[in-house]
Amino acid sequence: MTSASIKIAPSILSADFAALADAIARVEAGGADQIHVDVMDGHFVPNISVGTPVVEAIRRRTRLPLDLHLMITDPERYLNPTTPACALDYAVDGADLVLVMSVNPGFGGQAFIPATYAKLIDLKNRLGERPLEVSIDGGVKLEHCRALVLRGATTLVAGSGIFADPNPAAAVRRYREAAVTAASV
Repeated sequence: MTSASIKIAPSILSADFAALADAIARVEAGGADQIHVDVMDGHFVPNISVGTPVVEAIRRRTRLPLDLHLMITDPERYLNPTTPACALDYAVDGADLVLVMSVNPGFGGQAFIPATYAKLIDLKNRLGERPLEVSIDGGVKLEHCRALVLRGATTLVAGSGIFADPNPAAAVRRYREAAVTAASV
C-alpha cells in the first residue's frame, strides 16, 4: 500500500446540518478525498438521517466523490461489526471495496470497537494480494489511524473526530498525516 492510496472520508453525520455546505467546503479545503453520507431509514437502524434531496444538494456543493453508506431495509445480516470476515469468502472476488463497521451502525459519535483490529488482520489474511479497498467506518479518531492503516485500511471514515474539531480542515490534514506516516512504514 502506498501513502497516496489512503483516503480520508469525513462523515457528515457529525457535521452541523444547519451549516452543511460550509462544513463540506471546510473539509474539502483540508484535502478530504470523499464525503461520507450515512443514509438511514429508521428500520435497519433506529435513527433517520438524510434522504435523496439532501444527497442531491450535497452533490451540487462538492467536487468530491460521495461515499454513500445505505443503512436501509434488511442489510443487517452483512453490515454489523459482529459479522465475521469469513462472510466475505463467497463474494470477495466480485468486490471492489469492503466496509468494516467499527461501531454498531445508526448513531454518530460512538466509541471505536477495538476488536476491529483483529477483524482487519483476519480480512488481510483472507484477501492476500487482492487489490481491494478496505474502508473503516465508526468511531475512528486520530489515535486509531496508524493501527488501522498498518492492518490494511485504505479509507478512514471519521465524523466527530473531524467535525467536532474547531478547524475541520486542519483535522483532515492531521488524519492524512497520521495515515500517510503509517503507510510509509
